[in-house]
Formats: sequence, C-alpha cells, structure tokens
Amino acid sequence: MSEIRGFHAHVYYDADTKPKAAQLRDTITGKFKVEPGAFSDEPRGPRPISQFNVIFENSEFQSIVPWLMLNREGLDVLVHPLTESSYDDHSKNALWLAPRCRCGLRSCGRNIARACCRLPNGGRPTEFVQAGRLRLRSISHLVLAP
Repeated sequence: MSEIRGFHAHVYYDADTKPKAAQLRDTITGKFKVEPGAFSDEPRGPRPISQFNVIFENSEFQSIVPWLMLNREGLDVLVHPLTESSYDDHSKNALWLAPRCRCGLRSCGRNIARACCRLPNGGRPTEFVQAGRLRLRSISHLVLAP
C-alpha cells in the first residue's frame, strides 16, 4: 500500500476565468496552510490547459477539499495524493471537483443527500468525505470504499 505524503489541488482556468482563479488562489493561501504554486498559463506536463496548484499536508485535506467543493467559483479542480507513483496520483487516485457527468439531479429535489445518496448506517455524506472513504459507485449510490 502506498503512503500519502500530502496532496496537490490543481485549479484550472482560461483567459476569461483567470481573475476568478487569482482571487480563489489568494483566498486559499490566506485561509489554509498551503504552499502555493505559480500560475502556469501554458500547457505543462500532463495538464493541457492553464492552472495553478497548491500543496498541502494530509491533515489539511478535511478542511481544504470540502471548502473547495463549495467555493471553487465554477472552476475545475483536480485533487490528488502525493505518492511514489505520479501517474497513479493523476489518474486512478485523483478526485475531480468539476461537472464531468450529466446527473438527473432534478428528480432529487432540494434535499439531494437524503433523496439520492444512500449511505450505510444512516451516516451523513460529510462524515465519509472527511474520513476520505467515500467513492461513487453509480450516479445515485454512494458507498464506503474498502
């Protein structure tokens, strides 16, 4: 089993959304214990579009990631662990905060957690996200990862 030595959060932007990205970066660096990366306006490495990243320790995950879920201002964010396998970190071990699939959320109404997310033992979604053990099995069924 790989050891997680920390995390990166990559925030993607384009020319129109760069001011929003800059404001988000300023807020993140002021609010959390992170090491900010520079803005990269040109494609670099596996990232085909403009981005900046922040590096943070494992203990900050439970604060930063839920905050980004609610405050990313519509920007796409890739969160990944830092292990010995950069390839796995950016692919199978990555977490996207972005509208990547079409979900039929209208059928869930306002109380989406109760209507669409069936959690074992009546738990709340935030308990499992904070523990880092939540994975999506299907669009409307969340289960604990082994």
